[in-house]
Amino acid sequence: MEGIKTKGVIKCPCCRKGKIVAYEDAAGKSSIQCSKCHTFLLVDYDKMTAEPTLREKEVYKMVVNE
Repeated sequence: MEGIKTKGVIKCPCCRKGKIVAYEDAAGKSSIQCSKCHTFLLVDYDKMTAEPTLREKEVYKMVVNE
């Protein structure tokens, strides 16, 4: 397998230590928890930004691709 190309790295806006790797073909938004400060972030792969957000409760009920 060849190396996967990346678009860049998005830093956590709260602690500036947590990092999210954005791959070349990544698009859209995703909710991710920072591995360092545990803040929930809304990551926008198109704009390459992240902002703090509230945790979604009962996410397991929202599964769309079963």
